[in-house]
Amino acid sequence: MAIVTPGTGATLQSPTLEGQFVQLVEFFQAIEKTGGNQTSYFASSFDSDDLLFSGTFSVPILPGATGAVFSGDTARFLIGTFAPGTGGTFTQATALDYFLAVAMRLVTFQNDVTKNPQNATNVTLEIDANKNIASGTFNLPFTKTVTPTGIAITPGTYLL
Repeated sequence: MAIVTPGTGATLQSPTLEGQFVQLVEFFQAIEKTGGNQTSYFASSFDSDDLLFSGTFSVPILPGATGAVFSGDTARFLIGTFAPGTGGTFTQATALDYFLAVAMRLVTFQNDVTKNPQNATNVTLEIDANKNIASGTFNLPFTKTVTPTGIAITPGTYLL
């Protein structure tokens, strides 16, 4: 499991990289359906038989102005309240830039045999600089646990 530190007061509170990714996808899908948003940047589903959270994403990006390779194009993105918190692993101020940083870290860890000894490719990320789009797929394991208050769904971990 790839440990991360959630920021104090952050919107996302998962202590794992995989969990932060799942929380971000769910966050975006929730705001895609509210507040007058007419977008569909994320598609996902939970397969309860195979215990997989799968889907696709396609988000707008811009060439980086301050030396970054790219950043999220927030002018063309979702309206929603997001806080990275303070003191966390990821500090990007916008949800889109935060998502791109988490996705990039996942892919980077997947490409590192010491972090991913089973060589799993559960998240893909492609940058199309001509169309200003970052897109990818995900196929992440999760677990279900019966609790006294219902069912708890927990993102599975596959990275070290």
